[in-house]
Amino acid sequence: MSNVNERIIKERNKIYYNQTLLLLINFRVMLGLNNLPILRVPPANQDVWIALLLSIPYILIFSLPLLFLSNKFNNFNLIEIIEKIMGRILGKIVGIYYFLVFLYYLVIFSSTFVEILDNALFRETPTWATASLFLITSIHIAHKGLRNLARLGEVLIPLILVSLFVFVILGYDNYQFANLFPILGNSTFKDINRGAIDISLRFVDAIIATMLTPYLVNKKDLNKVYIRSTIYSLLTITLITITTLTTLGPEFAKRINFPFLTYTRLINFQPAIQGFESVYIVFWIIGNIIRIAGYLYISSVSLGQITGIRNDRFILPLAILTLIAVQLIKDTRPVLGLRGPFNQITLIISFISILVIPIIVIIVYLFRRKFKERG
Repeated sequence: MSNVNERIIKERNKIYYNQTLLLLINFRVMLGLNNLPILRVPPANQDVWIALLLSIPYILIFSLPLLFLSNKFNNFNLIEIIEKIMGRILGKIVGIYYFLVFLYYLVIFSSTFVEILDNALFRETPTWATASLFLITSIHIAHKGLRNLARLGEVLIPLILVSLFVFVILGYDNYQFANLFPILGNSTFKDINRGAIDISLRFVDAIIATMLTPYLVNKKDLNKVYIRSTIYSLLTITLITITTLTTLGPEFAKRINFPFLTYTRLINFQPAIQGFESVYIVFWIIGNIIRIAGYLYISSVSLGQITGIRNDRFILPLAILTLIAVQLIKDTRPVLGLRGPFNQITLIISFISILVIPIIVIIVYLFRRKFKERG
């Protein structure tokens, strides 16, 4: 793909501050909302919400290497930056790694989404049918480009967030605030700090932000978008977590696969708002489709960058590959049943992708700049 074509595609897909902010918030909130894995990180009790709040500065600190690179080379995405600094061959190798990271998360997010749909909503529907329906929708959205994905998110993500807050309010009668006490009664700072680090490595949206940077209308908005999206999304997940803990209790909440969905089903709806639960489920499905379409698009962009072929040609093949992977995973063992191994793999991938590789790239950049200045 020529540099001219790349510039044309980037110009056609320019997105604004609010659109980028909403996309990043949605990506994070859906991760926290689907099965609330945060409930099972240390201290794994009523104080886990404190670890969530403490994770905010960790997320921002761990993202500094990626943000440095994106601010320094804001006309390029992460894969282009690495190739520019590390050289063509090594850059391609690292680019392939990041493509596999995007594909890994695309498959895991899709598998988790399908598992929730199959177990909680569509028990009689085959996995291939459920996965095909949302992947076809995601293909259509991704083919329309980043600008249209952002426009869709600009309309629907605020509605998704409002529906969440409405559900938090509607369940007030079921709150048992005693479930939040004693605060710090059986948790140590070491446990909470360890949990905060664990949580911070679960969110890989810093990588997504670096892939979106060249599409920003005002590239100086990058830091503001990332910091605000981190704070807003983590505060939203904290509210959801506290709501779930006060209603279900920490022990029960961390042992079930779909805590917030269970919470919504305990709400006693008044006759005037019967059926509102269905509205929430629809918005929840839309939020997940937007996230999966976003990761599908970013995966295609990364592969297009590596191969030099237009990214839209990879959207359908990547979706088919995801469908096959989802079916194989579901037939072998559910993703939600692989909490231990899955968590370890995810944390290792995140650590390498967010910290190790970007720091190495920065070191190479600084050395090359130093030698260039001397020369």
